[in-house]
Amino acid sequence: HASASTNSATSTDDNYHQFQYYIKQQNQCYSMQVTGLAEKYKSATYIEFFFDLVFVYGLTRISSLLYDDPTQWYKPLVLVLMVWWGWSQYAWATNALALDDKADKLLMLVGTGVTFFAALTIPQTFTSQITWFGALYTISRVIASLMHIIASKHDSVQKKTLTKIYLFLIPSTIFILIGSFASPSYRIYIWSFALLLDLVASITTKKYAWEVDPVHIGERYGLVIIIALGEALVTIGIQVETILGKTQVIVDTLLCFIILASIWWVYFETIQPSLEKKVAQIKNHAERSTAVRNLYVYQHLPYIVSVVILAMTFRNIILFPNSELTNLNFYLIFTAIVVLMMNTTSLFFSATGKVPYFYFSAAVLSCTILNFILNSSGTFLIYYLTIISVLSTIALEFDRRAHVVN
Repeated sequence: HASASTNSATSTDDNYHQFQYYIKQQNQCYSMQVTGLAEKYKSATYIEFFFDLVFVYGLTRISSLLYDDPTQWYKPLVLVLMVWWGWSQYAWATNALALDDKADKLLMLVGTGVTFFAALTIPQTFTSQITWFGALYTISRVIASLMHIIASKHDSVQKKTLTKIYLFLIPSTIFILIGSFASPSYRIYIWSFALLLDLVASITTKKYAWEVDPVHIGERYGLVIIIALGEALVTIGIQVETILGKTQVIVDTLLCFIILASIWWVYFETIQPSLEKKVAQIKNHAERSTAVRNLYVYQHLPYIVSVVILAMTFRNIILFPNSELTNLNFYLIFTAIVVLMMNTTSLFFSATGKVPYFYFSAAVLSCTILNFILNSSGTFLIYYLTIISVLSTIALEFDRRAHVVN
């Protein structure tokens, strides 16, 4: 019996290792399919997906502040930049760190928990005399820095890069902690200065080589977008489940889904594959890390924030379909649409080197017309956004095919 048990356990282990090998082979095939290259790349892990869920939850908390009081837009903007920079630290750390070791996974889980509690405290950030958000955010950044250090312990080039970055990140983190205990009226200025140091850190280190896995980093930023879209659907679903029997609600909900599905199609069928291929074809590590910084860290932020703002808009429109939007909320939505469409144009151009003329023309025309329907009801706005979403998606498909042919 003991021998049979041992053989069974050995067989189970062998099957498990064979399964792991199969998964790695599938990931390798996917990498070659996306990039067209034979270089080996890794995929994002489940624990990173778990962390991304918490990050998007934080963004939704911030967007609620913005939608409730657009006149105080600069406060949510600072919070968005802080949260985005913190998430990007984790994305780059896990890009270099395999997360195979249980201690590394545990450290990542601790960072996820700290980030979650920081997100919970966001609504009181600028109203409390002492904010827990800044303190928890500081701890989260320290954990991300530890992961960077672990990832670079055997790489002298990355150690040198980290040293240059920490010349700015350490003072920045200190200012964030100081701002947590400062008066709420001064907090916004202290944190803005900290963000400026972060920006300087990312700009001044562009000449230093940092080895980046293009498929993994593309998956991480893609995961955030898909979670943001999923969060939008969840937000809508929670709000309409008690009033779903109304025909108007059913129609509005369906149209909101079509809009979100169009955003998914534009990004995952056109933008993401082109970005991954472009980054993978850059062999110089310094040039590749600079490209990733520009394409993902800088250009994806407005894209994701626009999606989250639209989710808040759809929720309120479905609840009050015949109510006219306030001027401030309308221009908030208008700005989100303009930023989303212009950002899509920018990403397509950055990835392919070609201007998406069909999509850009549709975007300009759509946004121009949108500016003249200021006093429309929420339901009419949903109808209009559905039309321009479908038409612009078709236009970008024409641009994509024209680029492939050329």
